[in-house]
Amino acid sequence: MYYEGSPKLRGELGQFFIFLIVGFACIIGPAFAPFEVPPWGWFIAFGVGFLLISIPFMLARTTHYR
Repeated sequence: MYYEGSPKLRGELGQFFIFLIVGFACIIGPAFAPFEVPPWGWFIAFGVGFLLISIPFMLARTTHYR
């Protein structure tokens, strides 16, 4: 059986949307915090959110061989 294109595409899309939602939640989370978030907290939240959003792109580009 031969595949054209990436057979991992459908699974990667679901994983991408999960990481996208969690990443955006980390980015906008400090805005809805019930306490005052210091400026360095915003930078950490933005960095973690951006990292979570970029993980599926990195995983989609890797191929594991056995």
